Amino acid sequence: MALKLAIYGYDTDPGRLLLEVMEERKVGLGGLFPLSPLGGEPDAVTYGGRNHAVVAVDDFDFKGADAAIFITTPDETSRVGPRATASGCLVVDCSGAQGDAVPRILPEINPTELRRSYDAGRLMVAPLTSSATALALILSPLHVALGLRGASATVLESLSEQGRFGVETLSGETIALLNGCAGEHEGFPAQVAFNVHARIGDLAGAGRTVHEAAIEREVRSLMGDFPLGLSVTVLQVPTFYGHTLTVRAELEDETTAEEVADILGESEHLELRGDDEILTSVDEGVGHDRVSVSRLRLLGGRTLELVAMIDNTRRGMAISCARLIELASSFLGGAEPGGKS
Repeated sequence: MALKLAIYGYDTDPGRLLLEVMEERKVGLGGLFPLSPLGGEPDAVTYGGRNHAVVAVDDFDFKGADAAIFITTPDETSRVGPRATASGCLVVDCSGAQGDAVPRILPEINPTELRRSYDAGRLMVAPLTSSATALALILSPLHVALGLRGASATVLESLSEQGRFGVETLSGETIALLNGCAGEHEGFPAQVAFNVHARIGDLAGAGRTVHEAAIEREVRSLMGDFPLGLSVTVLQVPTFYGHTLTVRAELEDETTAEEVADILGESEHLELRGDDEILTSVDEGVGHDRVSVSRLRLLGGRTLELVAMIDNTRRGMAISCARLIELASSFLGGAEPGGKS
């Protein structure tokens, strides 16, 4: 029996992209329920050649869905999510509302955690953030083949990480400034256009932000602790889409640049690019399913440095969620949480 899926936030930019990716991957559904925070005018979403009526989220009975994806605000997830899980519906939360209280799953690395959580009655899970996804996909093959003693990364995050609000703020302020007018950046601590922010969000202490600490925890939840630790620094840059990373990895085993290139090149989730190619967020940050990796530098046989780019909306969110639904389809549609069937 095919999985029945509800999507709260189908009409957001990430929600539309998720439906597009699911169509491309031919994800079969037994039913699709687009959920809206508002009632009122009839509307529908086309998927799989059929129209699916939009339902007001407060009127929806989650017993009619096997799984739900929440692409909404943390407040809305906290309000509606418990009602969904209480109905036996598996919830994939993209809002980060529950933080570390729910299992973080990257299907390419810990796919069995989804079924394990469901069988244990833990019905809310979350994908990794886009920056953590990129870092984990890069470090994982190195860890398996050579071992990792530690790693650090600097991430240049685009404004789309803040959703449509971030993109529209950057666009509006850019136009205003180019026309000699004062830019408006309400919701941000400083001008975003033509500007770099040395941190994003609140501080967590010791010079680290809450966002940076969350990325570190997400990666460690998949790969464990490294003897020399993991450190992530995140800056906000005035680009619309695509994140850029510089990564430094301390390896356990001595290696060669050729071996590292072979290890990374064999991963189906990475695209190794030549040093003579110019990677840009305009090209590699939009419409790419794999993380682009370039400029490998091996220092002393055990220290690796590289540059990478990820399409944060497509690869970072939409593909991860689509793969989670594919995984859920393998055991949902008749199964009950807690290992019952």
